[in-house]
Amino acid sequence: MPHRLRSPLICLVLAVGSLAFPGPRRDCCAAEPDPARFSREILPLLSEHCFSCHGPDEGNRKADLRLDTREGALTVLTPGDPAASELLRRIASTDPADQMPPPGGQRHPLSSEQIRQVEDWIAQGVVWGDRKSTRLNSSHLVISYAVFCL
Repeated sequence: MPHRLRSPLICLVLAVGSLAFPGPRRDCCAAEPDPARFSREILPLLSEHCFSCHGPDEGNRKADLRLDTREGALTVLTPGDPAASELLRRIASTDPADQMPPPGGQRHPLSSEQIRQVEDWIAQGVVWGDRKSTRLNSSHLVISYAVFCL
């Protein structure tokens, strides 16, 4: 086969293959755990609202609680069960004695949208990613390859 026909043919086979075998079937309404979501939504939220008192600075840390590490956060989170997670209870509380961040401090309370994001993240199992997390499936790779070939 001539070399110039090999690349387009490979691209065509891969593109057709991705349509014929799209990967595992997913429930349309079920949210999948996404490590990149942690980096995009949860980490900035924790950093802005929580790390000044519950972060890496041992001198400023309150209640001996670290939320900047998965191990520390799991002491107040129950993966898959938002209702049993102390962190969610505290950030959603309107009681000044329980509310986090505490009223009158430097940090303002989380918005209802931010609380929903934390609740969804807990429900999905507290997937802890890092700043470099990404998710690709075979369809992404095939489409990327097909676009590159064309």
